[in-house]
Amino acid sequence: MTSTRSDDIAGSGVSETETRSPRTPRTPRTPRTRSVWLVLLTIGALSVLLWGVRIGGVSDLIDKDQTRPAMYTLDIVLNGAWAVQRDYQGDIASKPPLPVWISAIASILTGGEVERWSLALPSLIGVGGVAVFGAWLGQRKFGGMAGVWAGLGVLCTISGEKLIALVRTDGFFALTVALGGVAAWRAWRTGRGWMWFWLAGAAATLTKGPLGLILAGIGLLAIVWEWRTSRKLAGAPPSDARRARATGVRVLLDHGAGICLFLLLCGGWFALASHTAGQDFIDKVIGDELVGHAVESGKGAFPLSNFYKQPLYFI
Repeated sequence: MTSTRSDDIAGSGVSETETRSPRTPRTPRTPRTRSVWLVLLTIGALSVLLWGVRIGGVSDLIDKDQTRPAMYTLDIVLNGAWAVQRDYQGDIASKPPLPVWISAIASILTGGEVERWSLALPSLIGVGGVAVFGAWLGQRKFGGMAGVWAGLGVLCTISGEKLIALVRTDGFFALTVALGGVAAWRAWRTGRGWMWFWLAGAAATLTKGPLGLILAGIGLLAIVWEWRTSRKLAGAPPSDARRARATGVRVLLDHGAGICLFLLLCGGWFALASHTAGQDFIDKVIGDELVGHAVESGKGAFPLSNFYKQPLYFI
């Protein structure tokens, strides 16, 4: 019996070792996984180190319009003004309060003193988060060194070094836009996960207004000329009408849930703030900020008329 089986295997051209069932390697954490985590932890540690160096230096709170977020944080800590914050002159805050909430919570949890580090904590979360997220995404898509350079590219530029400790919304806003943009791209490729896009859009809106939702989703304009690709990526070939309809319903339900979450978070804050401050809040946020900036820039020029200056300044 054994000889006959050996002859059959030999005659078929297949070795006896190939007929054995392969063993599944028991490696729950491969070297690649460990290297990914090592890079992410390194980029995160460098972010905290850079932030600490900036925080430990000479304070520049009186420059670059950083005093207003500091006063808004004080208003929350001292007066409990979570919905609407005011400065020392009584003027209502022109921006949504998510970064200020983070600073206020950090201050309250550490004894109720508003310190320099708590004011700059949202910027560390924002810029450091973009660096770590860029490193993770770069490794995932293009390899290990691409992730390293992506993270260092965020931290080692003038913008990253400046924003990581700046007491303003810009650094945290960058993180919400980056997360929203990647979430939209992933949802477009897979046909699911749109709720994460709307959640990131809600965070961006609660940071600097609805501009964040627009910036995160502007890449979706590619759907206009990539509609065939989007159907294939979502798993609905043009010839399979039934599967296409099922995919469409799933996407609509996903969008519906995400929009409801967006309206609950952003609309809930807006309703509470309107109830607290009344018409003054609406005039400030809607009239002066949203409509005013859409019609005219802060220096009197038409919006986007000086768009070429920022790239030249950066260069």
